[in-house]
Amino acid sequence: MKPIRSEETSILRQELARLLWRLRSIRKHNLPQNEMVHRVSIVLTEAGPIGRFVRVSIQPSEGPLGYQLLARADNRKLRQLEHGQPINVERGQVAVTDHV
Repeated sequence: MKPIRSEETSILRQELARLLWRLRSIRKHNLPQNEMVHRVSIVLTEAGPIGRFVRVSIQPSEGPLGYQLLARADNRKLRQLEHGQPINVERGQVAVTDHV
């Protein structure tokens, strides 16, 4: 049986969806890697504590500028939050991978 979500968890998920929407809108622009990292870090800073529940990575791709932005919710941390377990989270950071 699934646990019933509290109102706080519902609000958190709505804000998380808004943050993911903003991050994913960045990848529509063809940006160089340093500009993409700068914009992502600004969005995560503006998001505040919600940024803890997002994993962001910038990977090489075969596009015109050669980089792809991947933003996903960290479901493990969200489940821990819903079940009332303590969460050890570091501040959200942008991971840039150079291997193909």
